[in-house]
Amino acid sequence: CGEYSNLFGLFCRSVGFETRMVFDWSDHLWTEVRLGDSWIMADGCEGIIDKPSMYEHGWGKDGLCYMVGIGCDHVVDVTSRYTRQFMKEDFQTRRREHTSSEEIGEKILKKLNDQLKQTLTRSRTEELTRRQRIENAELQKYKQATEWTQQEKYGRGRISGSLAWKQSRQEAGSDLQEQPSQSATVEDSDVGSGLNSTKIKAKEVLCLPVEAFIPASDRKSTRLNSSHTV
Repeated sequence: CGEYSNLFGLFCRSVGFETRMVFDWSDHLWTEVRLGDSWIMADGCEGIIDKPSMYEHGWGKDGLCYMVGIGCDHVVDVTSRYTRQFMKEDFQTRRREHTSSEEIGEKILKKLNDQLKQTLTRSRTEELTRRQRIENAELQKYKQATEWTQQEKYGRGRISGSLAWKQSRQEAGSDLQEQPSQSATVEDSDVGSGLNSTKIKAKEVLCLPVEAFIPASDRKSTRLNSSHTV
């Protein structure tokens, strides 16, 4: 996800958009792209744009705690954009595993931002201050919300990755969490065969999550090439 986030950000910046990376402490990365006075979620790993409810509502992640937007000249705690559980006790308990209080977390980010500002021009500093006021108001509003609206809800589980891997990370979504794993299996007849190790490797290659990014028309030839390589 880090590589996809970096690459998508590079594409955006190459055509004039400002971007920042969002680092999710529960093990994911994505991009935010600035449009007007707003930062828009763009997950290059999933091919999803402006669906901030995806991780909590769609994937069903229950380990969310800190999500920090990291730009070239600023750092922002954007957690409340991606959750409607911010003020709940269990959510705050997870956050306290990383900072002793919300005030301490804010002080840490302020210190980082003060260091970054030392190399900025006055006009850029003033622009970042203006942006911060707008974004802080938006994030504060999200902190008070307790559920996603129908318009905000995006209910699809994770697209990238094998089903077994997504289930192990609790990111497959509610519709898929209970389905049997589609990871590589070995039939009884394979185990007794002298070619069992080769067959296992072939099946592992064929279930690589890379298929999520290959057009359906090309998947058959990709499978054939993978089998031939093994």
